[in-house]
Amino acid sequence: MPPVKRKTTTDANPKQMKLAPIFNQGGPKTKMGTWECMKNMWIYTSNDVKSQAKVASFDMDSTLITTASGRVFPKDPTDWKLLYDCIPKKLQDLAKDDFKLVIFTNQKGLEVGKVNPNEFKKKIESVVERMKVPMQVFISLGHPTFRKPYVGMWDYFVGESNDSLAIDFENSIYVGDAAGRLVSSTRKKKDHSDADKLFALNIKIKFATPEEFFLKQFTKELFADIPFDPVNYLAQKMPKFVPADTQLGKDKQEMVILVGLPASGKSSLAQEWEAKHDYGVINRDTLGTQEKCLKIANQMIEQGKSVVIDNTNMDPASRKKYIDLAAKSNIPVRCFHLNLTLNHCMHNNAFRQIIGTDEAHHGINKMVIHRLQSSYKKPELSENFESIVTVNFVPNFENEEHTKIYNYHLPY
Repeated sequence: MPPVKRKTTTDANPKQMKLAPIFNQGGPKTKMGTWECMKNMWIYTSNDVKSQAKVASFDMDSTLITTASGRVFPKDPTDWKLLYDCIPKKLQDLAKDDFKLVIFTNQKGLEVGKVNPNEFKKKIESVVERMKVPMQVFISLGHPTFRKPYVGMWDYFVGESNDSLAIDFENSIYVGDAAGRLVSSTRKKKDHSDADKLFALNIKIKFATPEEFFLKQFTKELFADIPFDPVNYLAQKMPKFVPADTQLGKDKQEMVILVGLPASGKSSLAQEWEAKHDYGVINRDTLGTQEKCLKIANQMIEQGKSVVIDNTNMDPASRKKYIDLAAKSNIPVRCFHLNLTLNHCMHNNAFRQIIGTDEAHHGINKMVIHRLQSSYKKPELSENFESIVTVNFVPNFENEEHTKIYNYHLPY
């Protein structure tokens, strides 16, 4: 089968793709290769690397190397050894068979300051030197734009670092240890994630674990379900509201309280109602405190406006103050409950970071979403809601590129 030329998606935010000034001439050269350092990704290209249509790509930690100390995480950048002694020879054979050898590795520790950058660069150079074969290394510093399983590193490699050659997808492969394997009779510890398997699935190339690829050990495994599958979810074509005949912009004044995790679509819903039905929007991210939210909501109600409370409103206590405010003005309160799982919200959060619409939600991350989920209490009619409407996630993407990005498995 001839190589397939496929359109690639690089960075959704062009600002992040600019090289630091000192690297504008192609990056500093060492005796062994060249470094390019961008805001969210580094690239190391060893000497004599050649562009090829066939790509043999690898994760690094627990795939090509492991800790020499036996610890889960290396104690310092020198704490490493080959995972298997056969690895250099295998890579050398691949190079002889006209494969380009590439490493794609997530290294968030660099972004958060847990790893010394200069020492880490020396580690990369040492690892590649130990393989005794030319390699190119792509290092994600943590931002979802380049973090596996999203395709940012791969797309940059294909579009900018391989002479625009058409990739031979049928014969290319990605090897990684993060395959989503569960504890079983043959496995004492589950994989820490399935990011490597999903990365290969996103790219549409073959995937193998290190045991399969280097040792030819094919063991029957138990695998975790994919946490959230965007393609399958959108294929369900669910109604936006349940009940489906839910009306907005009714003649009578009302308060609507949204209940949902960050990235569940609350603000998009509130902004739509503001534009189409003239609801006043109360948002704590914008106003700062609950006291100010209540004050502005009261002013809007006194002006005769319907209001929508665009906060997470996770528990009865956070909802009660708004319900009491509406009761004082004798206006009904409806609850619109956004029906998204935790993993769905984390997918959405990564999506808005990748496409660059996350400025209003700076600081929202996996830990924040988990913390809010732990405080969640399902809304009940007994809280004095007139009704509770379920809101399904029915996105309206701005363009085809956003649709394409959303349908990938994203990092969280």
